[in-house]
Formats: sequence, structure tokens, C-alpha cells
Amino acid sequence: MHVKGLEQFYSAKLLERHGRRLRPTEAGDLVAGYTRRILGLTDELARAVADLEGLRAGRLTIGASSTVGEQLLPAVLGRFHRAYPSVALSLRIGNTGEITSDVVERVL
Repeated sequence: MHVKGLEQFYSAKLLERHGRRLRPTEAGDLVAGYTRRILGLTDELARAVADLEGLRAGRLTIGASSTVGEQLLPAVLGRFHRAYPSVALSLRIGNTGEITSDVVERVL
């Protein structure tokens, strides 16, 4: 489901089947590379904020688009939760307008 959703989102085939093996297409390699970079930056940001604020406990709500929130953030949030189990995490998924409005209204 995840790959199919990404293929629909990017309008590109990301994997090719060769017998029983799957190989990434050129677009698949590109998406994988960017995904690794995004996950790395997200982890780096979480560490930087935690270091800055001395985060040990509390509540963190993150707003994201559906693609980022459903495809990329679950792994990052899982790692964050393991590192900071006393922080209650919540994820708000919405379109750009909704997320922007939530930030302006200090919901996020």
C-alpha cells in the first residue's frame, strides 16, 4: 500500500518486478534518496530541539501533509518516542491550508 500510494502521488512507477525480485526504478531510487535525507533531517531536527529545550517530558504535536505524515513520519516518530518515552506525541495530518491555519492559531 505504501509504495502504491507513493506511485500515485508522484505519478511514477517506483519498483519493477523481475521474477520474484523487486528493483527500484530510476524514480524509485530518487524517491528513496530524498526519503533518507528527509528522515535524517527530521531526526537531526528532533535532536536539536531536544538539546535546545532539554526536552525530557511533555507533549509534542506535529502537523504534516498526508504523504509526509502517513509515509515518512511514523518511523521518525517511533524513534523519537523510543528516545523520549515521557513525551506524548500526536500527529495532525491535513492539507497545507489546514496546517498553516493551525500554526497561526497556535493549535500546532
